[in-house]
Amino acid sequence: YQQSLAIKERVGDGHGMAQTYTNLGLVYADKGEWDRAIEFYQKDLAISERVGDAHGMAQTYNNLGNVYQLKGEWDRAIEFYQKDLAISERVGDAHGMAQTYNNLGNVYQAKGEWDRAIEFYQQSLKTTEQIGDVVTSANSYWGLGRVCEEQNDFARAFEWCKRAMVIWEKIGSPHAKTYRAHLEELKKKLPPAD
Repeated sequence: YQQSLAIKERVGDGHGMAQTYTNLGLVYADKGEWDRAIEFYQKDLAISERVGDAHGMAQTYNNLGNVYQLKGEWDRAIEFYQKDLAISERVGDAHGMAQTYNNLGNVYQAKGEWDRAIEFYQQSLKTTEQIGDVVTSANSYWGLGRVCEEQNDFARAFEWCKRAMVIWEKIGSPHAKTYRAHLEELKKKLPPAD
């Protein structure tokens, strides 16, 4: 990435530089090096703003929200997701909106604000159904299931998670096995049938 960045800087390829900074941020985020990831995302954001790349800005705000969510800094995550959402709405990026609604649901779930989490998961589902985004739908179903589980409503939790599982198995998600194991554990918490 460093060589790619040097070439793009030399030829003045702003979009390419921003994308390379994004990629570097993703690498550091995957390694759990949050501050380095944030540093690269901020560089990406500065270039995206300078060249007027609204989609790039929205994606970078989303990436920053993801990092702050992983750091447990919920309010900072919400701040960046809201910025992402505002741009995605302005440019009509329904896919971006659906993902961000889901991410906001995840943050509010982590904060224990169940009603807000449910609101955002349902908004995500409404959007994903309009555009046919089954992956984000599955994530939102799973999020709803997790909220219900945390509220000890195991029957509803199982139903939501089962919907997600059907999608993940259908598309061959590499995480389906892990989710299937959780679904089986959840099934054990269901009340006995009459």
